[in-house]
Amino acid sequence: TPSLMPYLVHLFFFVFIDVLGFSIVLPLLPYFSQEFGASPSVSGALLTCNALAQFITAPIIGRLSDKYGRRPLLLICVAGTFASFVIMTAASSIEVLFLSRILDGLLGGNVSLAQAYIADVTSESERSKGFGVLGSAFGLAFIFGPAMGAIMLSTYQSTRLPSAVAAVLSLINFVSIFMNLPESYRPPPASPAPSSIPPLPSHTLNHPWFFGWWLNAHFPVSVIASGLAPLFVMKFCYGVLFALFETTLGLYNIETLGLDAKQSNMTLVYVGVLFSLVQVTIRRSLNKSISNSNNTESRVIWQGFFVLALAQAAWPLARSWRTLLVVLTPFSLASGLLNTMISSALTKAAPPDAMGTVLGVSSSLGCVSRILAPITGAAAFDAIGSWAPCALGAVLASLVAHYSYTLSLVTTRPNEKINATHPTNKR
Repeated sequence: TPSLMPYLVHLFFFVFIDVLGFSIVLPLLPYFSQEFGASPSVSGALLTCNALAQFITAPIIGRLSDKYGRRPLLLICVAGTFASFVIMTAASSIEVLFLSRILDGLLGGNVSLAQAYIADVTSESERSKGFGVLGSAFGLAFIFGPAMGAIMLSTYQSTRLPSAVAAVLSLINFVSIFMNLPESYRPPPASPAPSSIPPLPSHTLNHPWFFGWWLNAHFPVSVIASGLAPLFVMKFCYGVLFALFETTLGLYNIETLGLDAKQSNMTLVYVGVLFSLVQVTIRRSLNKSISNSNNTESRVIWQGFFVLALAQAAWPLARSWRTLLVVLTPFSLASGLLNTMISSALTKAAPPDAMGTVLGVSSSLGCVSRILAPITGAAAFDAIGSWAPCALGAVLASLVAHYSYTLSLVTTRPNEKINATHPTNKR
């Protein structure tokens, strides 16, 4: 709708610029760490510490946004991203480099807050459109970011220039939010029905078993009973499948197909283009069906996992670059649709006063998948063979497809009764 378009434009550029800065720096972290004599395992730990930090704090940031609003938390998180890139640019030791990645992870709620903002300003019938816009921005940034970083590194022979450019991009984002983006969240009217997410305990930071508290606070029995838990399972499994793909692709290209770096990079570009394209093409034809029938979203999700299973099973059969591109076509399209549909379904199932918390938990699960999947995929590749991670992904995708199809829980909406009595601030 015309009233929705300004928000979508602002959030598209916010996510694009935010992910662009991250994707410029990400492929160059191993080169940066080598300047300080870091081993490959230490370079990998740079990514792990960022994901672990975000795993811990993303639900807390989401919950605070449910209390204080999206805009102030967005400003704080983007300021943290800017500071982390400045620290990285000025880093004089590997310890300072770790500090920059941990800081970025601790305040890494940018994308989940943008998703919560979309949920605030869209109706349920428009929700998949909004998430499609964010997904396309994400995909496009991962197409251009690594290429920009590689060009800067090869042209200027400096690992610090990309992080400096990323810092400038973060500063642009901060100013844009401050000047142009209004607050989207207004607490819904008081409801006699309790929220399915408990209030944040006052003793959080002093709790001796912080990890145990995290599990108890964000996965209470009421959430499991509400129908959110199956969606969290699907979000986590989707993250594992995509992280397995990212881990396996480079190894498969080198060990099995013998592709050079240029061909491997072009493969990623091809996947990124399809991932983004499906967000704004096929998704449009689904919007009307989703608004008219709750079952459409459920059907798209289980069918998407089924396509992923077929693509993963066919992957080991690819013995040339062209055959690989054919196999990755359905994989990329299904991944793009699932990325949008699962997030959209989560926001529809979330209580109105806990949207940020739910998306924060979703972001944390994505962090866990990015930690576990690369380790598992690489170990299977080395110990068994190039086909093993693909087979693992095919089995997992098949199980999730069967799970979502059989239980039909992806369209459960625990807040439906609340919404009927207490409309929220949808525009």
